[in-house]
Amino acid sequence: MNIANIQSLHNDHDKWLTAIYRWSEELSQFISRLSDIIDIQQDETERKRVIENINTIKHYRRFLKELEEVIKTHEIFLEDISFFYENPEHSDIMMDHNKTRNHLISFKTTFRKIKSNVDKLLVQKMDLQEENP
Repeated sequence: MNIANIQSLHNDHDKWLTAIYRWSEELSQFISRLSDIIDIQQDETERKRVIENINTIKHYRRFLKELEEVIKTHEIFLEDISFFYENPEHSDIMMDHNKTRNHLISFKTTFRKIKSNVDKLLVQKMDLQEENP
């Protein structure tokens, strides 16, 4: 693997970490907003639904944290091999890299679904607030 390829992988890592930080921040905001709904929601079934959504979001926040660690570990590994080897075996490196890429592509779709669910719950919150000023 030459230096240009390693640089390309490094650029992917930077881009992915930026996306992970942004998504993690948004997920934290979703949790905060949904927690407010629990305080005003009287219907127990609806409260449970909100709590389930919060738990799902927390799960994905942990998932992103794990991916962040995988990327950082991979980055350290790339630094090590580029320092010691001119042409290291790269099939495992690319397998790991592509696996991470696929996880992020999949999460992007999942994030849209989470955001859509949160938006629906926030509309319900506004309706509740209008009903009970």
